[in-house]
Amino acid sequence: MRKNGFTIVELLVVMAILLILMSLALPSFLNAREHARYVKWRAYSTMQSRDASAALHYNFEDQTGDETNKRGLPMLRNNAVGGDVQGLGRGGNLEPGHGQLGDNNDPATQPVWNFKDGRFKNKGAMDFDGTDDRVVINKTYGLKELHEFSVAVWAWSDNSISEQIMISFDRSENFRFALKDDGGTRNVAFDTTATESSGCCIRDLRTNIDFTDGEWHLFIGTYAVGGSYDANNDGTPENKRIYVDGKLAAMTGDSTDPHNGTPIGQGGDDPYPGEEARKRTYGFLGVGSEQFKFSGAPGPTLFLDAILDEVYLTEREMSPDEVKEMYISGKPRDRR
Repeated sequence: MRKNGFTIVELLVVMAILLILMSLALPSFLNAREHARYVKWRAYSTMQSRDASAALHYNFEDQTGDETNKRGLPMLRNNAVGGDVQGLGRGGNLEPGHGQLGDNNDPATQPVWNFKDGRFKNKGAMDFDGTDDRVVINKTYGLKELHEFSVAVWAWSDNSISEQIMISFDRSENFRFALKDDGGTRNVAFDTTATESSGCCIRDLRTNIDFTDGEWHLFIGTYAVGGSYDANNDGTPENKRIYVDGKLAAMTGDSTDPHNGTPIGQGGDDPYPGEEARKRTYGFLGVGSEQFKFSGAPGPTLFLDAILDEVYLTEREMSPDEVKEMYISGKPRDRR
C-alpha cells in the first residue's frame, strides 16, 4: 500500500516540466515587456515632436526604405527639423529638407544606421565611427535668438578618447553639447556663447563624471535667461544645467547668470559678401560646427565615436519633472 505524498522521482519530473514551461514562456514575457516599453516611448516621442516649441527631433526609427511607409516622424506639425532615415535601399538619407548624412559625395562620412543598435529591440540608431561621420542639420541660429532652450541626446559609448561632440551649432557662436569636452577630460560639456555688454563670452559647464561606460545614457542641457527653477531652494534659480539619466549633474552658481541675462547667439560679420550681416551657423551631429553654409566642412573635427538613438531640441527650458519623464519614458531595459 502506497503512503500519501510524492516520491522524489515524481517531484523531479514535475519540476522539470515546470522549468520547460517557464523556459518557453519567459521569452514571450520579456518580448511583451520590451514591446510595452517601446510603445510607451513611441507615444511620448510623438508628443514631444508635436510640441509647438520643438526645433529639432531625430529619433532614428526603423525604416523600410519605402517612402509611403514612414514609421518615423512624418507627423511633425510645427517648424521643427526632424525625421528618420529614408530610402535605405537608395543609399540612405534624411527626409528631404531636414538634413543629410555626412557628405553626399563621400559615403565614408555617413554614420551607419542599424535597426539592431537602438535602446529597444529592433529600434534604429546611428553609429558614428569617430573618424569622419556626421549628420548635417538643415537649421541655423544667429544673433541672440535663443532666450531659452533644451537639448537632449540618448547616447551609448565605451570609447576612452577625449573630445567628442554630440551636437553643435558652433561653440563660439551659439552652443555645443559634447559627450567629452575639449579640455582633455572625458566629462560631458554644455558650452554656450552670447554677446554681453562686455563683449563675447563663452561659458562652459561640465559634469565631474565620465559616462563613456558602455551603457545608454540620456544627456540633457537646459538654458534660460534668468532661469526658472531653483534646485537649492534658496530663492535664486540657476539658468544653465546638465542632467544625466533624469538627475541633475551640473549647474551654474545660484548667484551668477553666465551671460548676464543675454540670450544665446554671438553673431558677427558674415564672411560671405551679399548675404546676411550676421552669422547664422548650421548644426551638426557628431562633430563641431563653424559653418555658415549648409553641408560645409565641419570643425573643429572632434568626431564622435558613439551610438546616438535620439536627438531632441526645443526652444524652451525643460523643467526637472519633464527631464525625469523623458528619461523614464525612454530608458532601455538594461537600466533600472
